[in-house]
Amino acid sequence: MNDNRRIEHRNLCASLARLVWRNAEGVERACEANVLDVSTRGVGVQLDEQLSLGCGIVVDWHGHSFTGVVRHVHESEIGPVVGVEFDEHCRWSEFVVTPEYLILPKAD
Repeated sequence: MNDNRRIEHRNLCASLARLVWRNAEGVERACEANVLDVSTRGVGVQLDEQLSLGCGIVVDWHGHSFTGVVRHVHESEIGPVVGVEFDEHCRWSEFVVTPEYLILPKAD
């Protein structure tokens, strides 16, 4: 069964971003994360911290802030991987933030 509910293609990339969120006790937390993939509506990141589903989060990336919500979390060999869905007013494009390494899909 394919559990992939994404409606947009993800672009593979490699970059660093700073994540900011509040934990269950309401304490603000922050850490650096590896950006693994991005689409106009969200981003996948690998980090050393555990985040909860539904957690509000800010992704500070190359001088731009994207607000969103944690939509999925899974463990990988390199640590937690988190999928963040951007808020409606936040959209990514390669013209807003260009990661150090970015693989865009080929036009058909």
